[in-house]
Amino acid sequence: MFVDLESHRAHVVSFGSGARTFFAIPGWLAPWDVWEPPLERLSARARCLALDPRGSGESPIAPEAITIPAMATDVRAILDALALDRVVLMGESLGGLVALGVALAAPERIEALILVSPMLRPGPGARALVDGARRDWPGTIARFVDLCLTEPDVDHLARRGRRLLARAPAEAAARALEQALDAPPDWPPALVRVPTLVVHGADDRLVPLASVEALVAEIPHAAQVTLPATGHAPTLTRPALLAAAIEGWLESLAT
Repeated sequence: MFVDLESHRAHVVSFGSGARTFFAIPGWLAPWDVWEPPLERLSARARCLALDPRGSGESPIAPEAITIPAMATDVRAILDALALDRVVLMGESLGGLVALGVALAAPERIEALILVSPMLRPGPGARALVDGARRDWPGTIARFVDLCLTEPDVDHLARRGRRLLARAPAEAAARALEQALDAPPDWPPALVRVPTLVVHGADDRLVPLASVEALVAEIPHAAQVTLPATGHAPTLTRPALLAAAIEGWLESLAT
């Protein structure tokens, strides 16, 4: 379905049903599909939504309109448009930064916050991705996917990852990451006031374990789950393990 926002039409998918609602934000300028494998499992007992962030998938917009705060504003506007009072908000990679902004601006709308492989402070390698996107987008996609997928026997997932990222225009992808590097929003994790789970792959080559541990220490009462033998994209490579970790943590909140 499409949701008409002030700036553009946002593409959102919705499936499953239940008392709980999950809302998923993909990383960089990947489309919603990167969340499909774990959402298929979560949708057995809950309603699941995911969006193509502005500039990705079926939510095209001019590259100059892509900023991290605007992405967070889009999510809040979609929650309003779809009359979603409270959701479990999930952000993957750079989508974790967007989710953080939503949780800080509207904590009353967030039942829980789940950050998967959160790239809240992109490392030095991110600059090379910005430059590479503008110079050689297909080659940059291939290198990025190789960095993300550390697990064995993932050639089929690598092909899927390359196809998904290739749907985003090169300049839009460069702009999104450039904004996170050069104009990061002032969203202190220490101000988060909702239950938070941070999920990290033990073999993540893009987000160092030390940065995840520092983030968990900043967020009051945050929990951390480290997935063994997992890289940067557990939504694709470890969907069952990720879904089980999410469901197990949410169940622990109720006890």
